[in-house]
Amino acid sequence: MKVIASPAAVAQDSAVIGSVAELALQDLFGVEQKLSAYHGKIVVLNFWATWCVPVPSGNA
Repeated sequence: MKVIASPAAVAQDSAVIGSVAELALQDLFGVEQKLSAYHGKIVVLNFWATWCVPVPSGNA
């Protein structure tokens, strides 16, 4: 894993400050996770679809 910025540096960046829509998705274990539960933490969301190339192996 490569750290690209400290959480403090990211928190002060005006491009990442603002309101966030409530988002709730199921994790790999089928448990609903709400984005609001991670308030104050850095979150990376990776969206993909089975029709996008390349699809990670085993996810189709």
